[in-house]
Amino acid sequence: MTVAALHQRVRKRFSRLERRIDTRFKAADARIDARFKAADARIDARFKAADVRIDARFKAADARIDARFQAADARFDTMDRQLREVLRRIDSLAAKLDSKTRDLDEGVKHCLTTLDLYEKRINDLESPPAL
Repeated sequence: MTVAALHQRVRKRFSRLERRIDTRFKAADARIDARFKAADARIDARFKAADVRIDARFKAADARIDARFQAADARFDTMDRQLREVLRRIDSLAAKLDSKTRDLDEGVKHCLTTLDLYEKRINDLESPPAL
């Protein structure tokens, strides 16, 4: 066997070994890639599930907050209605008082006029007639 033949034979053997090693590395890379893809998919699924849960919690919290604000609005509306009713009743009472005091003013004016008239009569009776 010549040196060239030996070199050729060794090269062929290393080529075969190289191809087998390459196929093994490719298979190992494929297995590792598959594991990373599976782990990636599991992590993505967990994050998506967590996002769904978090979104549901936020929606529930928003609904509770909205319900509280609507309840507060309803209470304020009730207070507004009650305040309007109180103000209407105060206006009604003021109108009644005005009508009563008008009648009272007329009565007081009549009494004062009568009192002035009687004072004049008394003064006329007490004062001596001028000669």
